[in-house]
Amino acid sequence: MEIELQVQNILKNLKELVNQIYLLRQQSADIEKGMKEVKQRYDEALGGLNTEAERLEVLRYSLRARLQEVQVTIQGEMELPVQPLSDDNFVGQQINATPLDDIVNSLTETPLSLEDTRRHRKLKLIDHVFSFADPSQDNIIKVMNAILVDESTDIGEMLESLAWGEIWSARAEWESVQEQYQRLLEWKQALKDRIVYWEAIIQNLEHDSCYALWIEWKKGENQWNLFLKELVQKQEVENKRLSKEVSILEDELHSKQLESGDSE
Repeated sequence: MEIELQVQNILKNLKELVNQIYLLRQQSADIEKGMKEVKQRYDEALGGLNTEAERLEVLRYSLRARLQEVQVTIQGEMELPVQPLSDDNFVGQQINATPLDDIVNSLTETPLSLEDTRRHRKLKLIDHVFSFADPSQDNIIKVMNAILVDESTDIGEMLESLAWGEIWSARAEWESVQEQYQRLLEWKQALKDRIVYWEAIIQNLEHDSCYALWIEWKKGENQWNLFLKELVQKQEVENKRLSKEVSILEDELHSKQLESGDSE
């Protein structure tokens, strides 16, 4: 029958989608784990230098602002506006990854009006799983129940937690082939939505500032160590430059204070 052939075709599609989701989840986990390790290695090598760079930048800004104030006092003019300190003024800031929870929450927020619909879909899926899951798959049932009580989730999260097997192709005696086909169509859309979700997760990770470090780290330990050594050398040079500039500003401020009679 044609409808049965359609069911078989959509099952093939579902298997492909499940495999694709698995690869995306694995890729996301690998990237996140790698970036966490890279961030730790980076901080161990440059954390102190970056902290010193930030201290010098703040001190430089403060000295410049105080010089402006003293100059205004000397000239007897109105106080000149102090330019706000922008992020561009800071060199060697430590890299902060976007919390994954923030990404996930932004992607899973949906109107409250959909809660009942999602719960109904999840209950139907759980009924199906209960009917065909092997007793040894008790852990799957626990996962399903956990997803059920989370109002922000839908059947896609449940489906991606199911290993491919008979449970996907099983059809209850009370379910017609046409009803099975419609159910599988719904599952297909849910899985496609999860692919979009995981692709967005990976895209957000790729935009994280740690991602570039992770790319360097993947080139090998020797290449990574050379990369870190170069960063350390550059930051040391920059810190020396900042320290010299701060010293010049301090001398200039002291001179201006003496000129204005303010020897604080």
